[in-house]
Order: sequence, then C-alpha cells, then structure tokens
Amino acid sequence: MKPFTFFEHTADVGIMAQGKTLGELFSNSATALFDFITDLKSVENRVSRKVELECFDREELLVRWLSELLYIHEASHLLLAHFDITFIRGGRLRAEVAGEPYQEGKHQIFNLVKAVTYHQIRIAREHGVWTSRIILDV
Repeated sequence: MKPFTFFEHTADVGIMAQGKTLGELFSNSATALFDFITDLKSVENRVSRKVELECFDREELLVRWLSELLYIHEASHLLLAHFDITFIRGGRLRAEVAGEPYQEGKHQIFNLVKAVTYHQIRIAREHGVWTSRIILDV
C-alpha cells in the first residue's frame, strides 16, 4: 500500500493519502506535505515539537493539522520529517513531530505551500483503509 500520491489541481496540488489507522492517515498526510516541500531523506530528527488540536470534525482536524505543521515550518524554519500521532479520536489530536532547521547546502526546497485548503476535502474509511483527499494552495 503506497502511503500517499499527488494529483494536479488547477494551479494547486492535491494529496491522496491512506493508512491502516486514522493516525497513520494523518501521519502519511504530513509526510506527503513535507515530501512535496523538500527531500525528506536529508532531514534529521534533531528538534521536536508537541502539537495538540481540537476541532469540530475529522476534516477540519486534517486541515488544521497540516496548517499547524506548515506554520511551524514557516515560523521556525523547520523541516519536519517525523510525525508520531500519540492520540486521535473524533476532532482531537495529540502528536510529536520532529525535524531540523533548514540549512543551505544540506536541504533543498522544491516547492512552497501557501496554505492547506478545505476545497474538496474528503476523509473516508473503505474496506478497512482510511483514505483522504486534500488540496494545497501553492
């Protein structure tokens, strides 16, 4: 099972992710976001951050999760590569994320992401596998 794929969307890019559990789905979605931004093989887990979110539903939670990670990336110049979901239920999530500060010469930025959108968002459980579709504004 491939954890995520990208698809083109008018002037944007989409992520289709999947996981055996809801936590794995959210982790794979975050991995896809940062895989779109940089080469994850060049990112070491030197700095960690805790993330706690509470939202109305799973779809809002996915948007807020990825938006929070994008904020950490932009505000702290951190490239994140490790996403450990420690709790997820309904609209609540706790996680520990890790990565390292951007270093010129070590890291390459492939793409800039302006925002995570609600446009055509979907989370479903089909045949025992969680799937999602989310569009990034680039």
